[in-house]
Amino acid sequence: MKLEEKLFRERRALTVIVARKESDDALLIGADKMNIESDLLKIGGASKLFKHHKENIVWGCSGNREIARYEFSPWLQLLDVGNDWQVFKKRVADKIAELNGEQRARMRKAGVEPDENSVISCLLVGWIKEEPQIIEFTHDGKIDSYIKDGFQAIGCKVIPWSANIAMSLITGVDNENKLKIILKTTLSLAKDCGGGYDIMRVRKDSVENVQ
Repeated sequence: MKLEEKLFRERRALTVIVARKESDDALLIGADKMNIESDLLKIGGASKLFKHHKENIVWGCSGNREIARYEFSPWLQLLDVGNDWQVFKKRVADKIAELNGEQRARMRKAGVEPDENSVISCLLVGWIKEEPQIIEFTHDGKIDSYIKDGFQAIGCKVIPWSANIAMSLITGVDNENKLKIILKTTLSLAKDCGGGYDIMRVRKDSVENVQ
C-alpha cells in the first residue's frame, strides 16, 4: 500500500489505543472515546479501556465494538491470569482468534467479506508478578511485545507513532504529558477519532485514572 493510501486510511481510523512506558514502575495506556453508528452519527463518551477485575492489567481493542465490549473483555476480566506471561498471552491470543474466526464465518455466510473493522485487535499493558509488558494481539493471530520499544498504538498507528517520535526528541516534558500530546495530535488529525480520551496508569500494585 502506498504512503498516501495509508495516510488516508489513518484519517478514517475509528479508534486509537496508545500505550507508553512511563517509567520502570509505571505504564500508561490511553484511548479515544468516539463511537461511529453511521457516517452521519458519532457518539463520544464511551470508554474503550477495560481493567481486569483482580490483576493490574488494562487493555483496549480496535475494530468490532460488540466483540470487544461484550464478548472478549468480560471473558478477560474474569480470566485466571496465573504467574506466567507466556501462558497468559497464548490464552488471550487463542480467545481473540476464536471470536474473530466466528465473526468472519458469520459474515461470509451472509455473503460479506470481513475486514479489520469486522474483528478485533487488542493492546494490553500490565504486570504479572514483577514483570511489566506492553503486548499487541493482532486480528490475524500474531502476538508482539513492545515493552523494550516503550510504545505502541493500534487502530490508528502512523499518526501516534509519528507524534511519539517527535515527542522523544523533546526534553522537559514528562511522559504523562507526552502521551496526552500524542493523543490530542491523533484526535485532531484522524477524522473519525475523537470524543475526548481516557488514560490509565498501571503499576505492579495499582491502576489509576489519569486526569
